[in-house]
Amino acid sequence: MELIELGRAKKGEEKELDPALVKAILSRAPRSPFIVKRAELLGEEVLSGSMPRSLWAGATVKSMGVKGLEFADELSEVKRQVDDLNSQVESVKSELQQCKEGISTILNELREKPIIKQTELFEMDETLEVIRPIPVVIEEYDDEVIATFPEIEAFGVGLCEAEAIIDLKSEIRKIFFELEELGDKELGKLPLSWKRVLSKVVKKIGNVQ
Repeated sequence: MELIELGRAKKGEEKELDPALVKAILSRAPRSPFIVKRAELLGEEVLSGSMPRSLWAGATVKSMGVKGLEFADELSEVKRQVDDLNSQVESVKSELQQCKEGISTILNELREKPIIKQTELFEMDETLEVIRPIPVVIEEYDDEVIATFPEIEAFGVGLCEAEAIIDLKSEIRKIFFELEELGDKELGKLPLSWKRVLSKVVKKIGNVQ
């Protein structure tokens, strides 16, 4: 009932509070955070002496204002941290996208780049005999294989290595007999160098024409 009586006091009234009454009110009031905080703010001045109701009310309002400012500061700090996290997330997403694009570019380059290896030819056919192994470069692409005899710029193409080598042998044989029909003086510098290279790696079998 004492609390009800206190609440009915007129605004601006400055009656003194009986210390015994204040102690009784605080001892019987629920120990809520609000009551505890108010008691901490008012301290011994409430418990040991008289205090105007207007001062008590002012202290309570001040306490609520301080708590409000503290809460606003905490909200502002939380918002700043959330903004920082969002910024970091966007940065990571951008870096991941760049990595994805880089990997895609590398994969495309690998698909377009052939697998290159070297081998040698030890035989030709019934028209030509190999007298020294012929060096051959094999280039494997996704849809075809190219076999090349670089020294005479001859090459063969096929769907697999075997087909490419057969085609290369046919090209070597064709170049060999075309050059043989012409005298050295009739050949240009490049064809003449081809003829000399071929003469060191293959020769005719018998009197094949």
